[in-house]
Amino acid sequence: MAVITNGQAQKAVRQDADTFLRAAVPLIYPDRHFVMATFEAEHGFQWIVPPNEPMERAKVSKDDKNHPTEAPSLRRRTDPPQ
Repeated sequence: MAVITNGQAQKAVRQDADTFLRAAVPLIYPDRHFVMATFEAEHGFQWIVPPNEPMERAKVSKDDKNHPTEAPSLRRRTDPPQ
């Protein structure tokens, strides 16, 4: 974690950076919700801190024939609680 605190986060081991951020973000932004994930070519997408609410797929309209069923849905951005 020394490389992170010395401003060299690009040299940090991913697991160390994950641990550091999971601890630091709630201290910097108390009473806020946050999510964190990784995407790697070998492992794909993985949640580190998943969202509090379950993710639901949007229903595909009958008119959109080019939209593959396995494609992710786009969610509207919600304002954070104040």
